[in-house]
Amino acid sequence: MGSIQILRGIAVLFVVILHVTHKLQIFSNSNHYFSVGAIGVDLFFVISGFIMMYATEKKDNILEFLLDRFFRIYPIFCFFALVTLSIYFFRPDLVNSHSGKELSFLSTFTLIPLQNKMNIILVSWALSYEIYYYIIFSIAMLLNKYLSINKIISSSLIIFISIFVGFVLNNEFLKNTVILEFIFGMLAYGVFKKDNIKKNIPLDIVCLFIISFGFPIFINFYLNGQEIEFSSYRFLVYGIPMLFLFITFIKYQYVGFFSKTLSLIGNASY
Repeated sequence: MGSIQILRGIAVLFVVILHVTHKLQIFSNSNHYFSVGAIGVDLFFVISGFIMMYATEKKDNILEFLLDRFFRIYPIFCFFALVTLSIYFFRPDLVNSHSGKELSFLSTFTLIPLQNKMNIILVSWALSYEIYYYIIFSIAMLLNKYLSINKIISSSLIIFISIFVGFVLNNEFLKNTVILEFIFGMLAYGVFKKDNIKKNIPLDIVCLFIISFGFPIFINFYLNGQEIEFSSYRFLVYGIPMLFLFITFIKYQYVGFFSKTLSLIGNASY
């Protein structure tokens, strides 16, 4: 689906602009940066939930699924982790020195988040959630294959249980509700598969775009963007608008200005 690649391209640009302006803020002591660019990550999570359902619709080989995910993520990540680590040893001030946490090699190369420990590539926190979701989804595939339990239902149930456990154990990673955005993507696939999305009045495109971009921007003016970025209500402020944006693109198979360029960026996204 070309429109999904375009969405990936948009998500990439938002995340890149976010981090470039954040670095400029740190080094220039500025009070502002493009914090709303964080919605790119939420859009990626929604897309991932949809794609996992789409890609495994006619496949139930769990080992093949996990190996495919492993080789898609780890080789490239480990390469850049080694490059970043080399820079860190010579100029630690250039590599996430503002995090204030102790560097963990285990967390860095396994993407397993550890409390009060630093991954050398801080932005890889999103990859940790991707891998966590893949593990959950593989369990759902197993339940679907042998017990005929719907993958959306079982994945969602496991995610809700993990969040509950996270709050009980006060584990920052497990209790982060951002993982609910993968459920949004799976639900979008359920709607898409049943062909319940019909083309209606073009005005609803404008409405959905206003909701998708206007609401997060408004919230960022009202609150501090950093509060939203890792807060318990991020899935509401960013996740739901990104779900609306995703459905709009799928519904209308958007092709417009810079679509080829955005598709190229989306295809190259990691």
